[in-house]
Amino acid sequence: MRLDFQLICSNGTTHDRVENIEAQIWEKFVLLSAVCGITSLTRLPIGAILSDSKCETLFHDALAETSTVGLASCGSLDPDIASKQFEFANSLPYGMRSSMLDDLERGKKLELEHVSGQVVSLGTELGIQTPVHDIVLRALHPYANGGVSV
Repeated sequence: MRLDFQLICSNGTTHDRVENIEAQIWEKFVLLSAVCGITSLTRLPIGAILSDSKCETLFHDALAETSTVGLASCGSLDPDIASKQFEFANSLPYGMRSSMLDDLERGKKLELEHVSGQVVSLGTELGIQTPVHDIVLRALHPYANGGVSV
């Protein structure tokens, strides 16, 4: 099936043309991995994380780890992406939570291996240490397949 770009846009839908989809995906993954991992690990919304100096550092380090892995995987990724995503995170509503935290609290299966697990796996392949995501992966592992609510 082929999507007709002009047809899609003809109904008034707005769009941005992306020249480098890999970099765009990494930009989103840098934020997603930190938000999912740290909100789930701490059981706190993003505002509470960013309001506590130790949690804020943990969150920033998670962003930096994924950014470092992303830069090694995708040379066209913005080298300042961790700082930019940290700034964006500070504009999010105080009570924003990740869907992974919601799943954790409901005893549902987590996307842990696809998020922090992927950061750790790629980091290992590339010789990049990812201690924050490794802790997230290990600490949440007992809940990964669901069945245990917190």
